[in-house]
Amino acid sequence: MVAAVRSAFPNFTFHVDCNAAYTLADADLFRKLDRYRLAMIEQPLADDGMSLINHADLQKTIETPVCLDESVQSLSVVQAAIRLKSCRVVNIKMARVGGLTASRDIQALCAEHGIPCWIGGMLESAIGGAVCAELATLPNFTYPGDIFPPHTSTRTTSASRKSSSAAPAKSRPRWSGHPARARPRSTEAVDSGARDTQGMNGNERPARRARHNAGGTGAAGARG
Repeated sequence: MVAAVRSAFPNFTFHVDCNAAYTLADADLFRKLDRYRLAMIEQPLADDGMSLINHADLQKTIETPVCLDESVQSLSVVQAAIRLKSCRVVNIKMARVGGLTASRDIQALCAEHGIPCWIGGMLESAIGGAVCAELATLPNFTYPGDIFPPHTSTRTTSASRKSSSAAPAKSRPRWSGHPARARPRSTEAVDSGARDTQGMNGNERPARRARHNAGGTGAAGARG
């Protein structure tokens, strides 16, 4: 697959993500990838107790930069990775490393050692994605970020939020998991009753309900 992509796009910048699926026994495979001039190989080896040492051994034998992803769980892990020379690129996932402060500390540490970074996404909300986008503007983030737009993980877009906020508030049925479920006919009566009883104390509500039933002045009586 890598050979086919490089053949079709000889000057295109891309990398492969192994998702920690290989071991040092596959070192020959990674050496063969050197010919394709990849930007990096992301997390080639398993994220286990030997991850940093194994990645350091692999990086010594290949020209393509190793990028740590799953193994990057804190600032101290990155400090150890730099000392062991386990990688030449670091992927920072804000939710994984402990938040914005830890992410900035990792970015600054990597910058001091000439190790470029890039942002990884973990299906954050629109708020989290916005923070990741801001983080990606800092120095030393030199590779396009893997940031998911909010509509990939939520059903509500900013446009629909604006339209719903401009409309008058009404009581809505609880979300049932069906995107096109019809609104119950009885909801109109519920809305009318809610408007009629709004602002009344507890003693007046039963009397108002009695007038609805007897005189047919409410929504339920109108339908009768």
